[in-house]
Parts: sequence; structure tokens; C-alpha cells
Amino acid sequence: MCWVAIFLFAFSNYDFMVILWRKSWVYLFGLNHLSSLKVIFLIFIVIATVTDTKLMVNFSSILFLALAVPNIFGLILLSGDVKSYLKEYIQKLKSGELDREVA
Repeated sequence: MCWVAIFLFAFSNYDFMVILWRKSWVYLFGLNHLSSLKVIFLIFIVIATVTDTKLMVNFSSILFLALAVPNIFGLILLSGDVKSYLKEYIQKLKSGELDREVA
């Protein structure tokens, strides 16, 4: 029965990723190039089935790191804005302005 849970987990993750990638692909390249994305997905499915599991886990970890790098740069670039918004929020909180109900 455990294999059913594993299959459903894998299928739901794959389905979720396909939806996200499809939306991103159409946004970047247009609806006409959607068939090339399907070919890329099929190639990766074949590669994932014939390679070692440890290699696939390492590859996915590298991809997650690649996704984190732009977010870290964004956090660094926006840290000044966040700091000023935090100061403004704390001032409003201390003055009691946030405690008042809006009529």
C-alpha cells in the first residue's frame, strides 16, 4: 500500500511542476513553442528513469540552489526598503495608530 502513496506523491509533484513550467514557458516563449517544452519534459522523464537515484537527488538539490540564488540577491537589494518599512511599522505600532479600528 505504501507504493500507492509514493506514486500519488510523485504524480502530484510532477503535475504541479508541469503546470508551473507550462505557464512560465508560455509567458517567456509564447503558446506556439509549447510542444518543445513537452519534448524537454519527455527527455527528462527518460533520463530520470535510467539514471541513479542519488544522481537525481543531487541534481535536484543543485536546481533548488540555483532557484535560491536570485532570491538571495533580491533580499540583499531590497533590505534597505524592508528596513525603512519596518521602522515605519514599529513607529505606528508604538503610537497606537494600528490599534484604532477603521470605521
